[in-house]
Amino acid sequence: MHHLMFNRPLINRLFLLLAIFALLALLVPVPYIAAYDGGESQNAPANPYGDRPNIGSNNAPRQTLAAAAFYSHDCSLNTGNPFTNCSFENGDFAGWITQDLADPLTALDVVGAGYGLWFFTSSPTQGSWVAINGFDGGGPGVIQIAQDVSLSQDAGYLIFDYRAAWDMIPYGATLDRHFYIDIEPEGGGTELQRTNLLTAEAGTTDDTGDLNGVIDVRTYAGTNVRISFEWEVPEYYTGPASFQLDNVEVILFNADFSASPTSGIAPFETTFTNTSAGAFSTCSWDFGDLGTSTDCGPVNHTYASAGTYSVSLTIEGMFGTDTLTRSNYITVYEPVSAAFTAIPTTGPFPLDVQFTNGSTGDFDTCAWDFGDGDTSTDCNDPSHTYANFGEYTVTLQVSGLGGTSEVTETQYISVEEVEYFLPIVSK
Repeated sequence: MHHLMFNRPLINRLFLLLAIFALLALLVPVPYIAAYDGGESQNAPANPYGDRPNIGSNNAPRQTLAAAAFYSHDCSLNTGNPFTNCSFENGDFAGWITQDLADPLTALDVVGAGYGLWFFTSSPTQGSWVAINGFDGGGPGVIQIAQDVSLSQDAGYLIFDYRAAWDMIPYGATLDRHFYIDIEPEGGGTELQRTNLLTAEAGTTDDTGDLNGVIDVRTYAGTNVRISFEWEVPEYYTGPASFQLDNVEVILFNADFSASPTSGIAPFETTFTNTSAGAFSTCSWDFGDLGTSTDCGPVNHTYASAGTYSVSLTIEGMFGTDTLTRSNYITVYEPVSAAFTAIPTTGPFPLDVQFTNGSTGDFDTCAWDFGDGDTSTDCNDPSHTYANFGEYTVTLQVSGLGGTSEVTETQYISVEEVEYFLPIVSK
């Protein structure tokens, strides 16, 4: 029997060499190739972090920001949307004003699905294209995407989709990064309103997942403004990050209503029509007389008493509420009721009579008929002299916004004949 002879020191050296080669294979980075525009590929740009770590499903553990349910919408179907190229479906930034860092981590760009960013791959939320940037780079500086828009009278909310992820733990970040939405005068300038939608804090790592950004723009309804998305990068390469923006639109949301008619005599019934714009789910009416309704359709309401009433309508939708109050909108008049008295009602002629107008309601014209051929239009308290004896019927008619009313008192005034007796002188 032959025995195989092994050189143990030589075998040990071979195993050592194999272990070194295996370790080198793990340490030497393999250039990352990112899928681009539906299958086309390109090399990842140079950066100070070396190869992109933990792409896609192999992400290192990161916190996930708590977020509300994602609202699915489509800016291209919004015929009143003031934004041009709202989801970058031109494949570029046509219609937009842009600014990038001089030395960006990932250049501001429009890409298709599957483009490899640092912590996720691009995924348009509407259409086939999405805007991306690195939210990092050779700062300090600002990345900007902006557009001048004309907001309609019913403009309610700016809504858009975004996602951000970052890791500012291992590279010495000391300053927070911010994602701002600025509303500026048309053409640019000092912001009229700034909203800090997202803060990427130094020393943190996070992935927001897909979120909606919602900004109230009702203050600027009916005006021309610039809406600017701005990413503030205050330091030089202090942590890789990823950002995508898509599906930008302004949705209508404006409470409005009308009533017909708006004035009348109590009891007064009118119909309110809800002409509010936008998507709303609940409605709340306050008719000003303690009456209310939650009907979103046409509403009939009856005012029992005279007065002037302010009416409010509040609508509620997914992103908030809006209230319209029309002050002194409904006027209800008191119905007219004619009445009068007189002192005296009997006596010898010539008889001076003082009439008192006791009519009630909303009236402004009066017509007296004293029954002896004389009349008056005095709405206060007219006086009248009856020159001849007899029985007189008096009529008063009053009219105005409260309607017309007439009262007649038959044989109301009695003027007596005076008898004179001459003394008899005897001769």
